Amino acid sequence: AYFPAAAANYGQNENSTPSHKFSQYRAFSAKFSPPTLPPWAPVDFYPKLEPTRLERDFISKLSNNVEKVNLGNEVATFLKGNENPREAFLRILLISRHRSIITQFESWMKSKKDVVFPVIDQADKNIAVSLFLLEDKITNINALVQVFQLKAEDCMGVVPYLYSKRHYKAACDWAVALELFDAFHISDFVIPLLVQGKNNTLEGYLDKSPKCAELFVFYLDDLSEDQTLLQPYMNIPNRDGLKVLNGRTVDKTTKRYSVKYGVDLEKLPNYNRRLVVNDLVYWAREFRNIETSGIVAWRELMEYKLEKTDNPNMKNIFLERLARIDRDETVYWSEKLKHRPESIEHLFRNLSVSTEDDDWFPNDSPQGNKTDQGKTEANRDVDNRKKSEESVEYYSLPLKSDEIIFIDDKERLVQAFNHLSKAPMIGLDGEFTAGPHRVKLSTLQLSTVDLCYIFDINKLESLLEDKEWKPLLDIIMNPQIKIIGFGVHEDLKLLSQSAFLLKEIQHRKKGIICLETLKVKGVTKLLDYDATVTRGLSGMCEAVMGKPLDKSEQISNWERRPLRREQMRYAALDALICIQIYTRLQTTAEEKGKLDEFNKLVANVASPQKNAPKTDEEKKTKDSGKDKSEVEVNVEVKPLNTAEISPCDLHVVCDTMLQGVCKKLRLCGVDAVALENGQSHEHCLVLRNNLIKSGVSPVYILSRGKPAQGMVKHVPKGHCYSVLESSTEAQIREIFSYFNVVAQEGDVFSRCVICNGAEYVKLQNSHMVKIQKNENEAIVVPAGAEQSSTRNRHSDFGDFLDESSEDEDENEISTTKPADWIDLEDGGKIDINNGQMENGIKIGIKAVPNNTLQNVQEFWVCQSCGKVYWQGSHWEKAQDKVKSFLNVAPVPSPKPAT
Repeated sequence: AYFPAAAANYGQNENSTPSHKFSQYRAFSAKFSPPTLPPWAPVDFYPKLEPTRLERDFISKLSNNVEKVNLGNEVATFLKGNENPREAFLRILLISRHRSIITQFESWMKSKKDVVFPVIDQADKNIAVSLFLLEDKITNINALVQVFQLKAEDCMGVVPYLYSKRHYKAACDWAVALELFDAFHISDFVIPLLVQGKNNTLEGYLDKSPKCAELFVFYLDDLSEDQTLLQPYMNIPNRDGLKVLNGRTVDKTTKRYSVKYGVDLEKLPNYNRRLVVNDLVYWAREFRNIETSGIVAWRELMEYKLEKTDNPNMKNIFLERLARIDRDETVYWSEKLKHRPESIEHLFRNLSVSTEDDDWFPNDSPQGNKTDQGKTEANRDVDNRKKSEESVEYYSLPLKSDEIIFIDDKERLVQAFNHLSKAPMIGLDGEFTAGPHRVKLSTLQLSTVDLCYIFDINKLESLLEDKEWKPLLDIIMNPQIKIIGFGVHEDLKLLSQSAFLLKEIQHRKKGIICLETLKVKGVTKLLDYDATVTRGLSGMCEAVMGKPLDKSEQISNWERRPLRREQMRYAALDALICIQIYTRLQTTAEEKGKLDEFNKLVANVASPQKNAPKTDEEKKTKDSGKDKSEVEVNVEVKPLNTAEISPCDLHVVCDTMLQGVCKKLRLCGVDAVALENGQSHEHCLVLRNNLIKSGVSPVYILSRGKPAQGMVKHVPKGHCYSVLESSTEAQIREIFSYFNVVAQEGDVFSRCVICNGAEYVKLQNSHMVKIQKNENEAIVVPAGAEQSSTRNRHSDFGDFLDESSEDEDENEISTTKPADWIDLEDGGKIDINNGQMENGIKIGIKAVPNNTLQNVQEFWVCQSCGKVYWQGSHWEKAQDKVKSFLNVAPVPSPKPAT
């Protein structure tokens, strides 16, 4: 009776499903086809219902109750004694259209778990669906599904109907609410939502649709090569997402979703191809920086990289880039690869005679500056480097060949573990092959004062069962053994990925002595060692031991077996030298009467502070009186804890109505997480249980009103607290009073207010400036790589490089730089080229104003989300805001401030 006619144009898809290469995936799509006459289709006219006096009173209260105060009580009063509450509620919806009260009705029904309500007939379900068909809030749709017990079979065709009418968000929300995961093709509403820029909505569907999620990532990968894939969606309204679906932004989006949905980047053909090209271009350019002693290692590395591709265009790019740097080396590689593109044919003519092809070389190439002997400037530079290198005396390995033991079988492995377990200190280092993909440890070096063991991680991973790694775990986790290395935390992190049992290694924070951190904290200055221009471990070796290290083998192919003798000695020395440097530092400190200061510095490095280090200036305290505008506490509560606790010891889950409080708690150092919009109040219990299972305890719930009353019986007494105050500041003070929290100045900003992360990396101004400079700076690929055929470039590599950079040579095209990792004082690393941290999170450099980069010397970056903090005017404002609810008056500290 309520639906006299169905939508006449139902089934006529205004945006027909695009036909592209992904159509074969429709095997799992569109399982729910639209019926011919949908009974739930919305109509223009609903029959007028005459409300009863009780209904009129309730609707009047709904209309006047703008702030929804005590709305739950009004719903309970209205439905009290009603034999069929769903029918009564449906009448209210038809009369008033107040759809937002559906969540209150859902809460009321959940409170009546023991009550058996009348069965809902399909007609009532159809009415309910029609009323909420275009609902904007997924929370209300979820509540409707629960209240009217809707199943997919009750709503056949709802989702296809919605996306056929181009209501893509509603279609996605209904698909999620009805749990129709992996039931629709990504072209139905996922890609349209991407075009509209509604990524949060589409993620709600993809998060539980693994097949669609994988297909979506591959679609993005193809989109980076073929923008015509967007053509079928150009008639979609509100195409706000198109501005980020071009150029490098597509690559960033592809990478983000590949990580989110567990799709290996190496399986994405287009993205992977671009990474390989960028990598080859980078290493070809690096030849000009390679020392003569390192040419063998460089050639070995390039041979390894080129063997992994059979695409001749890859070889073209490599040879043409190399030709701009060194003719002889290009000829060598052309003959070795048995590959000679037309663009380098002239290189095989008599080099002592000027050729007609000189103009082919760009102005900065070595061709235009030949010597009388026919050598290019690049060739002459190599000769000069030879003479320069001959004058450098490197530190030599004090071990014999039989004192370097390569471990690739179980028998020698057991012997090595027995010897290492008795050592008081161990030098640790690892080697891996540089490449465009995720770094994987190839060898691990563990050295005592008289022996060095080189573990073949590649071989041992396949040879050992997980439990057979336990002796190594015991050695590294043993607090009685000092583990010494340079950038050692990165090596331990890579090692932890080699076996499941070794994952615990990355949690060892104490007893690990990082020489790099010691150097940054001023150990060489303390002991009066002269500064050197050499960077890294070699520079520290030069300062302490008197000679630098020969790092020519660093870029070797560490995947090859057997390793060359030079590789073996290089790897062994990198581990042994760490022990020798540490021992020399200790001896020097004793000789200079600074042993106590040295030991204190070592203890600080071996037991790092949880918060960012403080500078002398930031350690100065200020008097901070009470803010006259602060609001007095109106609510008195009896503390749960008799003893005072610090904010970091308080772990809470905040209900949806306390999301603002959650951020303020993080600001004060509390471990706080909050429900997301759309999640039910009871999800607090789920989050709490998950945190407890992960080892966090105790975990408390913060809520308000009836939601708190409903959860209090599911947790121990006092572990669910109902916040009474209204203003955020007053709520914080109330919570601190209840849990007896005493916050110090160092607690402010000890957690990221955005993501709750508790770990920061500290960056100097020079690092931030370089990251900003390199953000959009490009590596160039020679015009010859594409001048032979523009068509080939697009067919094989697509638009992997932008051609519109104004500050590049007009004959060059640009691409993202490969990784260039630098070590930080806290033991972490960042890629200085693109601002990416070692965990894959990118630093939010774009959010930092230029004047801040020019004037601020130190920054702190959240390791979990990349948010950048610094001590500026916002820091003082934050101090003023929080000191009204801190138990002690805060004073400025070096903790970061945005």
